[in-house]
Amino acid sequence: MKKTNFVSVFAAVSLLSSCSSGDESNSALSCEQASLATMEAAFAFSNATDQNLDQLCTAYKNALAAQIDVCGDANGELQALVNNLGDCQLNAEGRHRN
Repeated sequence: MKKTNFVSVFAAVSLLSSCSSGDESNSALSCEQASLATMEAAFAFSNATDQNLDQLCTAYKNALAAQIDVCGDANGELQALVNNLGDCQLNAEGRHRN
């Protein structure tokens, strides 16, 4: 689980550089702000405990969705991260269901 979390955090951080100032619109949230929120949510999720895993997964998934809305996702990498998170519910083995 921690390896998956680390991979997600690494991928999210590497995707932050794909957001340019030209991608920003007149929305309330800039691409830079959305990217920062995603990075913070990914970090929190990577340090989740059994007690807050579902909540932090959902927050990370929502941050990714907001980043997609604001910045776009031309190569589909952000959407792939969303898909890999599944429904943010743990199965009997303690893993997220996809």
